[in-house]
Amino acid sequence: MGRIKVGLRSKGWVNSFILLYNEFNFVCVSVCQSDCPQVQCVSQYVAKQADELSLEPSDVINVLRKTSEGWYEGMRLSDGEKGWFPAENTLEVTTDHQRRRNVREKYQITQATSQNTPS
Repeated sequence: MGRIKVGLRSKGWVNSFILLYNEFNFVCVSVCQSDCPQVQCVSQYVAKQADELSLEPSDVINVLRKTSEGWYEGMRLSDGEKGWFPAENTLEVTTDHQRRRNVREKYQITQATSQNTPS
């Protein structure tokens, strides 16, 4: 497995992450999860295996790994659940504005959930 460290400079900040790869897939190991590709579910997928992630339309997922067979491993933003799902059920979020909005909504959900959880 190869390894590439990538650094990106934007607005005075340097974001770095590591891409681990082989001929079959890549893994995004990021300092910030928002650096990884993000997709939105466009058609329902029901998990068939324990390591798969069920998806509902409008779910937003950070992609952690892609395979050449058309499968993604990702983390759903709404609840942090991880698993594999077919790429064909999703579309990539390509605009920075939408990605930031998705991350902001995840933060708001997390805050609301933590405030409503009894201590």
